[in-house]
Amino acid sequence: MLTTVKNEKPKRVSWPFRDMEVGEVVGIDKAHAGKGQTYVHVYARQSGKKFTTYTQSDGVLVVERTK
Repeated sequence: MLTTVKNEKPKRVSWPFRDMEVGEVVGIDKAHAGKGQTYVHVYARQSGKKFTTYTQSDGVLVVERTK
C-alpha cells in the first residue's frame, strides 16, 4: 500500500494514487491520513482524475478512485 523511503531528511512517502484504477480503494494509516488527503486532492486536480475520501472511526483514510 504505502511505501516510505528513508533519506537523510524526513521520510518520503510514495503515494499509490497514480497507479489506481477506477473503482479501486486504498487505506492510508492514521499517521499519514492528513497529508494523504491533501496530496490526493492536489493530485486529482493536476491529473483530472476523481477520488472520494473519508475517514473511518479508527482514523484510517479511505481513498476510492471514482473517475
